[in-house]
Amino acid sequence: MGISIQTANLLIREATRKPFSGSVLQLGRQDIYFDECKLRENVHKANQLGASLTVVDMNAEVNDTAFFKTLGFDEVRSLDFCDYERADIIFDLNHPVPKELHNQFDAIFDGGTMEHCFHIPQVLENIFNMLKVGGRVIHGAPSNNHVDHGFYMFSPTLFCDYYLANKWHLSTCQIFTYAKDHINTAWRVYDYSPGFLDHLSFGGFEEGEMLGIWCIAEKNHDTVSDVIPQQSFYKKAWNNKSKHSKVYPDYVTFKLTNGIIFGTGQLGIEAFNTLGKNDKINYFVDNNIEKQGTKVNGCLVISPETLISTDFDYIVIASQAYEAIFEQLKSLKISNNKIAQYGFYGSLSKEIRGYDKLPEPLFVLQS
Repeated sequence: MGISIQTANLLIREATRKPFSGSVLQLGRQDIYFDECKLRENVHKANQLGASLTVVDMNAEVNDTAFFKTLGFDEVRSLDFCDYERADIIFDLNHPVPKELHNQFDAIFDGGTMEHCFHIPQVLENIFNMLKVGGRVIHGAPSNNHVDHGFYMFSPTLFCDYYLANKWHLSTCQIFTYAKDHINTAWRVYDYSPGFLDHLSFGGFEEGEMLGIWCIAEKNHDTVSDVIPQQSFYKKAWNNKSKHSKVYPDYVTFKLTNGIIFGTGQLGIEAFNTLGKNDKINYFVDNNIEKQGTKVNGCLVISPETLISTDFDYIVIASQAYEAIFEQLKSLKISNNKIAQYGFYGSLSKEIRGYDKLPEPLFVLQS
């Protein structure tokens, strides 16, 4: 576990948004992967933007205590399962924390510990119990492409759904992409809300791409810890179904009156069966010459080139080769505004970002 300059910058941003004070508890004592010169440089930039931070005297290399005191904390403590890194509190977070640790801390920093604990609900309850009302928990957690790094690779929806269900104030939920050499390379940071990664959730990330989660939640007077969340994806589907509307997410507001489905495979047939209940599908499109001119579910299969002279309001890509088909349609001068994507679980997205692409990041953290 450790804090790179990119993580430090995320913490400095939070200190700028809402200054830190009082006590902080590290879940696992943090190593520091930058020197005093780099810290002073980044604190100076933050102060020019409105922060009020002072780098404490170190007399040597930066350590965890000096760094967190620079952020504004008066007391810096740490908790770990064993004493090999000389943590202040030796305790196994898989079990309930003792009463004397309840309501003790103004902030808790989980910089890569929770994924190594088997009993995640207990860890979350312990965080709730140890934080004061008004205190903040800060998670820097692994997601995509961290297999066997810990017991778990988290989805960001876990943090959103849990903290919102338990009435925390969720001030920040972001994701970041970074490389294996993450200490020395830039991180691309994106604001996250449930549904943001739907188009990437089944094999959509590029090979080797790593994803992390940055989440900050504040404990309120009415915050609890024992509400079991339901995943927001399914809550949307259930809500839509109860209103007798389509099963795909409620951000879809358009209707197909003259639609075409690109793909005659299993996903294409599923799209037809789902969309055809409410919308009008006139044609299928397929690159397979042997299928062109035949009929699927009563609809003629046409070639992609035929689209140039065919009238339609939307063409729905229903294929796992989404990116290649999207580029093919662009080469045929099909407007982005007339392309939609049918995904897993019946989701339909008009927002075209590419099958394995994220939009432009909110900001970039340099090494």
